Amino acid sequence: MQQTRSSSQTILLIIVLVLTAPLWLTVGGVVIGVFGGLLGGLFGAFFGVLGGLLAAFFAIITLPFKLLFGSCDFTDGNWFLSDKAMFLAVALILLVAVFRRGKS
Repeated sequence: MQQTRSSSQTILLIIVLVLTAPLWLTVGGVVIGVFGGLLGGLFGAFFGVLGGLLAAFFAIITLPFKLLFGSCDFTDGNWFLSDKAMFLAVALILLVAVFRRGKS
């Protein structure tokens, strides 16, 4: 035979939960805050390292151009060729590449 829970025990449990609510809500908030902060920090560190590696990868790719042309900024005017000459050189390279690709 199964014994049923009396209504007085249920009421007592509800009263205890209500009276101790500030305590268990505070503990729960601290636990969620600590683990949420750690998880957010780990995500931030992961994406920071990923962004740093991506930036280093593109810096290595652009290094030969920076060494060859001095600066890769189109607005500073420090190219060894004028803007028109640089445009014509790039256009000529692309034109030769297109025609050579068509022959093969």
